[in-house]
Amino acid sequence: MRPRCQQVDYTRQGTYHCTSRCVRRASLLADASDVLLARRPWIEAKLKSLAKVFAIDIDTFSAMDNHLHLILTIRPEVANEWSKEEVARRWLILFEPSRRGQRRAPTAADVEALAKKSDIDKYRRRLYDLGEFHKAIKEPLAILVNREEGVTGHFWEGRFKTRRVLDRAAMLATMAYVDLNPVRSGAARTPEESRYAGIRHRAQARTQTLARLSRRERTRLRSEASRRTDWRRGCLKFATEPVPSFLTPIAQTTARRGVFTDITLDEYLVLVDQIGRRIRAGKRGHIPEGLAPILERLEIDPERFMAQVARTDKWFGSVIGLDPAVRSEAKRCCRTRVVSAMNLGRDAPRRPCETSVRTRSASPRP
Repeated sequence: MRPRCQQVDYTRQGTYHCTSRCVRRASLLADASDVLLARRPWIEAKLKSLAKVFAIDIDTFSAMDNHLHLILTIRPEVANEWSKEEVARRWLILFEPSRRGQRRAPTAADVEALAKKSDIDKYRRRLYDLGEFHKAIKEPLAILVNREEGVTGHFWEGRFKTRRVLDRAAMLATMAYVDLNPVRSGAARTPEESRYAGIRHRAQARTQTLARLSRRERTRLRSEASRRTDWRRGCLKFATEPVPSFLTPIAQTTARRGVFTDITLDEYLVLVDQIGRRIRAGKRGHIPEGLAPILERLEIDPERFMAQVARTDKWFGSVIGLDPAVRSEAKRCCRTRVVSAMNLGRDAPRRPCETSVRTRSASPRP
């Protein structure tokens, strides 16, 4: 695995799949009757609060019994537009001022004093830093759990592991994998029943949006969806994208970027459901008929896509993406080779992709 400083490019927007595991892979996040602190609900609440502070989009997440998946998109261009006062205000939300060990709510004077510091840009950079984001989740949870159980030592196995998601094919496969984690493990029967996953929040947002519409509007949407003859049949197209406040919308909205440019929420839910049915069956047989068109539109071989998603736990490599994006990443890092966890090309061999690129800074092979 490459050093993190080479994996993460903080000069531009980028998406990363991050994984954190509990120490010894013990089920320290699992629900238990003797646990006072509800740990996975605490993580969900913390993610909601951090989404309002960091210049980092939470694309989806999944909190399992012994590990946490996050798909995060860093937004340095957003943080660079903030004023010094805005940076100071956000930083003081994370780290409230204290006096003699007692925390207190920050005042306007605190914000003004911090904004005047010469190193205020250091705090700006830390507000779109993946390490700082994980620290804001993992450190306080470890302290709370150790205090509750009266123990000391590590709660998490170590620092989070990260892979850069290079293109939309990789994004589709990675998001489906993370959203289907509870189904794969047997913790949930369907994606929308996954208690601690991003897809459940998306399904709830859709239900709530539909309930707020008038009966006439619901009838119109369903009528339009039923008249479609392609794979979109039954997919509603809302005037406003249903989205949980702390997750990135699947489709673009007027105020926020979307995860994809040509997939709506209903289309994504249908796709994840079809992948989930295939994974739960555990067989290589028939590809659902409604699945192929969207994958073909993304220029992905459906058979290979399903095989890759079904064995995502076997992935290795420092990035996730197709060959063109992997070659660009190798050039960016001035490396002769970058290993991708995915291999979805139609003509490529069926194994994890290794893309080699000659660069000026790389020494030639003997």
